[in-house]
Amino acid sequence: MAKDYRHAGRKYSLTLTDAEFIRRFSQHILPKGFTRIRHYGILSSTLKKKLLHIIEEQIGKIIIAEKRPSIIGICPVCKTGKMITIQYFDCRGPPSLEDVPRLKSKSIA
Repeated sequence: MAKDYRHAGRKYSLTLTDAEFIRRFSQHILPKGFTRIRHYGILSSTLKKKLLHIIEEQIGKIIIAEKRPSIIGICPVCKTGKMITIQYFDCRGPPSLEDVPRLKSKSIA
């Protein structure tokens, strides 16, 4: 169904060739680096709650493996060394190189 906005939103049936359908559909694909800000269909927040159980029945429930909790202070590589926190940073990411204090080389026992 297509909607004709020039004639008061009248709906009518529209037949497209395969190539024309793919051309129109590809116009909705965002270029790399762009972020979609609006969601329609099953991605909309209101329909997602209503349709989630139907979708899970059709494609099966997706189970995501849980990550092991990280042990703070233990080296993630060798699992025996002790790590010391030097600096914390917020959700914006690590600070610039100018903001990072120069560390003196010292041995940690």
